[in-house]
Amino acid sequence: MVELIVLVLGGGAVGGFVHSLVSDFRYRLVWPSWPRLHGAVWDLGWVGHALVGGVAALVVVGVFAQSGLPQAIDKVLDGNSSGLVLFQSAMLILAVSCVAGFAGLAVLRRATNELLKTLDAKVEQAVGQERTERERKVQVLDQEIRVLQAAVALRDKEFGQALCLLDPILRDPEASKSLRARAYGIAANVHRELDSIPNALTHVDHAIELNPEFPDAYYNRACYRWLSQGRDAIDEVLSDLGESERHEAGSVLSYIDNDSDLKTLLDHPRYIAWKNRILENRYS
Repeated sequence: MVELIVLVLGGGAVGGFVHSLVSDFRYRLVWPSWPRLHGAVWDLGWVGHALVGGVAALVVVGVFAQSGLPQAIDKVLDGNSSGLVLFQSAMLILAVSCVAGFAGLAVLRRATNELLKTLDAKVEQAVGQERTERERKVQVLDQEIRVLQAAVALRDKEFGQALCLLDPILRDPEASKSLRARAYGIAANVHRELDSIPNALTHVDHAIELNPEFPDAYYNRACYRWLSQGRDAIDEVLSDLGESERHEAGSVLSYIDNDSDLKTLLDHPRYIAWKNRILENRYS
């Protein structure tokens, strides 16, 4: 059996050695190399190929261990047959081992390449996801800055610039709802300053739809409704002021008293009654 193992290892080593010569069509002897700082790639070389080929041949022969073939060949090699049969059997084992070593390395190399491709694809996917996430964070930061710039432009009465700054955000369905709600709120105020109340109402409706907890939007919608519909919208106005009061936790009344848009609302009986209920609830 020892002779059989040595013969199989030898044949496999020869097959591995041949594979190292023809690998990548180099047809030259390559010694083992290890990674270095200058970037040299680790290579098994002919020594490593021979060792792996021998192991591959042993594995292939081992597959037939249950069939009784190794025991039969072992008897032949022990001298239980003539010299011609012994030589023929040894050559057969050597040839099979050589082919097994060569083919085993080819299969191993193919499997390794597939594994490397899979790993490269996963790494590339992870890098792509990280890059996408980083780009998205940069985009969100840029949008936050644009909203702040639009608010400054509104304060400085540069209405055209404010709308230009807000337009990309209003058109971006991927932007966060809270950010888009703020953008719609500022755009509504711009249209109010331009005396375009219908557009202001449309934009503030979008702001509330995106962020139902947006107190400024409710307050502004009450102003726009009072400016456009007056006493006919008293129910809707008081409803919006109530939502704003609820979210603002008690600071809305002072805003109303000093807001020129709601100046004519202050003496409305329904508003006075609503205000008294708010004060009673606050101090009860």
